[in-house]
Amino acid sequence: MFAPDVKTTPWFHGDRSRREAFTDQRDRRRTESDPNALGPGIYWAVNPETARGYAWPDGWLYRAMMRVPLERIMLPNTRLRPGVVKRLIELCPVEIRVEALTNFGEHPAYALAAAVSAYTQVAARESALDACVGLFHDVYSWQHEPFLAAMPQIGFDCYLAPDIGHLVVWNPKIIDVLDETPRTIL
Repeated sequence: MFAPDVKTTPWFHGDRSRREAFTDQRDRRRTESDPNALGPGIYWAVNPETARGYAWPDGWLYRAMMRVPLERIMLPNTRLRPGVVKRLIELCPVEIRVEALTNFGEHPAYALAAAVSAYTQVAARESALDACVGLFHDVYSWQHEPFLAAMPQIGFDCYLAPDIGHLVVWNPKIIDVLDETPRTIL
């Protein structure tokens, strides 16, 4: 698959119900399972047929442009500095973070340093996205809203998966919906 230019490519999203806006950052519940390996967010596809499949049986197909600066797009080769990993951990609500960090050590300062080191290594060895999704599971305890709010705060509005032509949007403010079509007339 080609690497689409996020800013000039129309993106498609299939949804089982009509959305008034994309301010709800969740595509569907992922607390019971994690069907999308790319983590939480609003999934868009460069191929309208791919998106249409998610609108089944009588949902909606959306076409949009993404208004996002290139430096705010996470790519497969994006690297995370330790300071960014630390900031993502610190943005997790304290009541969730404190308990989750006990998996990295009993003393809070040591636990934070150990978690930053561990996920910086994941980012270097695998990818920035793998590190972020790992933090979503292990530190954010699958809590979508705070994780999705944190991603733009660390400098990323979306993730581009060029090999499959998908875009995972964390910041719905970048979505400029051009049109919506009921699946029944597609």
